[in-house]
Amino acid sequence: MLRIVKARDRASKDITSIRQMKDTSGVVLQEDDKIQSRWKEYFHKLLNEENPRGHHEDGEASEGVVQDISKAEVEGVLRKMKNGKAVGVDQIPAEVGFAPTLPYIPSKPAKYGLTIMCLTDASNNYLYHAYLYAEKETDGIDNWFASIELVENLRKKGLTYVGTVRRNKREIPNEFEPSKRRAIGSSLYGFTANMSLVSHIPKKNRAVCLVSSMHHRESTDNLTGKPEIITFHASTKDGLDSLDKMCSSYSSC
Repeated sequence: MLRIVKARDRASKDITSIRQMKDTSGVVLQEDDKIQSRWKEYFHKLLNEENPRGHHEDGEASEGVVQDISKAEVEGVLRKMKNGKAVGVDQIPAEVGFAPTLPYIPSKPAKYGLTIMCLTDASNNYLYHAYLYAEKETDGIDNWFASIELVENLRKKGLTYVGTVRRNKREIPNEFEPSKRRAIGSSLYGFTANMSLVSHIPKKNRAVCLVSSMHHRESTDNLTGKPEIITFHASTKDGLDSLDKMCSSYSSC
């Protein structure tokens, strides 16, 4: 058994020495000086021998306008590509070309995937409903769809809303945009009879806007120093964040 184990151990190791080799005539060499001489002869020929080179004439220069790559050419190349192949330096698989609704977000750990709208319970992370987003109308609520008009319509139905809203909405005042004059950590508030708007500066030249139909006064969280609207909104995101984490951890794909 010991001999078998030693033999297998030697077989698993890299070769550190060569005990024999053949010369140009096929004779087996066993002496060290002859083996070294043969290696020297081999590499000298390998590294110094000139191989024949073919003569290629220079091509003629293109005349006229060179056409740009067309959409049809790209589609044709994509149709010839096979799925399931390893990605290149850009980390984009071939399947992306066949899915117009497949987003690519390089800042995310999973840089590409399908957008799924989910309704989760923030208190216990339970998933109530989910559907595939196909760039059409949706009943989800996110800053993609949030607006002052939506918050007002929800209020009329007895529903409150707290969440981010994009700054390009026409209802957002220009003063709520990021500015060099606004200090990091500062906040601006705006109020109507039924809702509140806050613009917070988390870092230089960046502003986060939130709208709430639950908060109606300026209030700052003592632990974080941020507006209470922001901390309340963050507390309601745990359901979806936990769902994303579980999908990433337990996915079999």
